[in-house]
Amino acid sequence: MPSHVRFTSVESLMSDITSKEALFAKREEHIKNYGYTIQGVFASQDGAEPPFSYTIGLLETANHPEIMMVGFDVNLMASIIRNLAKEILAGKVYENDARVNKVIESYPVALRDVPAAVVQEHCLGALRRGIPHKSVKVLQMFLPDVNGKFPWDDGVDPKYAGWQMAFQEMRKKPTLRPLN
Repeated sequence: MPSHVRFTSVESLMSDITSKEALFAKREEHIKNYGYTIQGVFASQDGAEPPFSYTIGLLETANHPEIMMVGFDVNLMASIIRNLAKEILAGKVYENDARVNKVIESYPVALRDVPAAVVQEHCLGALRRGIPHKSVKVLQMFLPDVNGKFPWDDGVDPKYAGWQMAFQEMRKKPTLRPLN
């Protein structure tokens, strides 16, 4: 995937309709040229909402759920998402509770379904594309802490659990599939 695939930020939207239309047109151009685009959303000013980034277009171009990350710098999340999107566009298919190697050097990542209510509230860019809301599926990518523990693991570094879990319903510890 070309490194020049950029993400757009909600904060970059201007209040006039012309700027919004231009942004949406740019998104569509990215999807047409690269198979997806990435929407970045910064943390709320009051700190109540975490930063997050997600793909728009993988559902249509690769018949694959969109990918989301939560809780880290939006540029870092966009870079990591691009690594996974490259694999998806090459034909890899990932499902709920998958564990994936080679997305980040030396560390696996985990993927879990994003609850439908979160998709409807936070993934507006993907929903505005004319796809029925119930059809938009999103997998959240989780990073482990430096000891390889994921947010739902006992003994995880709280810094890695906090905002990554903000959009997830607390579920039982998943059974992760083998590394691929």
